[in-house]
Amino acid sequence: SGLVSWAPSGDLLAVAVQHRLVIRDPNSMQIVHVYTCLDTIDSIQWSGDSQYVFVVIYQRGIVQVWSIEKPDWTCRITEGLAGLVAARWAPDSRSVLTTADFQIHLTAWNLTDGSAVAIKNPKNAGPVRTANRNRKNGLDFSPDGQFMALAHRIDCRDTVGIYSTSTWGKATEFATGTVDMDDLSWSPDGSVICVSDTELNYSIIIFSPDGKRLSRYSAYENALGVKSVAWNPAGTLLAVGSYDQNARLM
Repeated sequence: SGLVSWAPSGDLLAVAVQHRLVIRDPNSMQIVHVYTCLDTIDSIQWSGDSQYVFVVIYQRGIVQVWSIEKPDWTCRITEGLAGLVAARWAPDSRSVLTTADFQIHLTAWNLTDGSAVAIKNPKNAGPVRTANRNRKNGLDFSPDGQFMALAHRIDCRDTVGIYSTSTWGKATEFATGTVDMDDLSWSPDGSVICVSDTELNYSIIIFSPDGKRLSRYSAYENALGVKSVAWNPAGTLLAVGSYDQNARLM
């Protein structure tokens, strides 16, 4: 199926073969583990510490997780009747976040104690952004992994909720003033959060993590606006790609 994923450590390679997940040593290509899944694999994701790997089977709404160090350990996560549209690892490598269909809720599943915390009304909390394809992303983590910024849409109003990743409790929430928030991203230095509005309204807004609005930028009006946004690694420059075929550095 063409699904191949390197472990972040670089010493293991996960390959999907229909309903089997094969873990190989990339130097010798010897098989280290073979895991049997319930159906054809749609996605593979490694935990940040390379100790766990999960696969997503969207047609069954299931996430199956395995431990590399403990081959007999396994975990199955399902959203049940709510359906499943996305799954991703939390920064601690011991929690999995799943997004139910129709953006009903986002659930944080703890693999250590089996607990689960549901957060209602997420917006655009879809699959992890990839290097070669830009997706709407209503979820991002602070660089230290201590907090999660999550977009919400409640009563036709956009807000950003800041959650502690240790308890998944809400630390604060603030309104963005956007028409229809399209994306958000935490700066690499953790000092600010960038929010972009719908493509129909050119608007880039910068907030501090406590919700204070620091600045707003709009290049033009009455035309398709922001197409993509990216930070430089230091967090000192913001690149904005627009539908007028220009990239602006701020």
